[in-house]
Amino acid sequence: MAIRYISDLHFSHANIIGYDNRPFSSVDEMDNAMISLWNETVSAKDEVYVLGDFCWSQTYEDWEKIISQLNGKIFIIKGNHDRSNILKRLEKKGFITGWSHQEIISDGENKVVLNHSPMPFFVNEFKDNWAHLYGHVHVSFDWNMTLNIQRQINELYLKPIRMYNVGCMMPYIDYVPRTLAEIEEGFKQADLLNFDFSKRHQLPSH
Repeated sequence: MAIRYISDLHFSHANIIGYDNRPFSSVDEMDNAMISLWNETVSAKDEVYVLGDFCWSQTYEDWEKIISQLNGKIFIIKGNHDRSNILKRLEKKGFITGWSHQEIISDGENKVVLNHSPMPFFVNEFKDNWAHLYGHVHVSFDWNMTLNIQRQINELYLKPIRMYNVGCMMPYIDYVPRTLAEIEEGFKQADLLNFDFSKRHQLPSH
């Protein structure tokens, strides 16, 4: 059993393909690819935390159609595009294990703070075994600002904080729910604290 994380899948959202520069030609291609990639990686026993904005549709039936095809035990951190009434119904019918606005979970020896939006000053940010995962900012000016704040914290306090964007479009996520170890190694390899935002549509390849 593994604990995995991902955010901002935006199932059924046509405009997100261009906004994120996603490698899909249509919504159907994107949705089918993300479902396939998820199920190739996630086992029935895995726990998956989706950090918001799972599906663009505001219709419960569309959510159920997609989420019923996905492996694993799914917990959703509510994003700004997610509706509470849909999440409550999914939980009641057993399609997700639960949902909330924020969670702090144990992942092995780590404590992980989960929130849809970035929180640079999350609880216990300087403790070695604490990490923060977030989404919401995609590859945007807001993400640029988030990384700049993270850089400043690292420099001023001489101690890096473990804080990572798990949006599905990130090169170290690549539309697949990832473990914390995979996320941290991918973030390090991509060297995103030095990312040039003038080339926002040229993210490092995975």
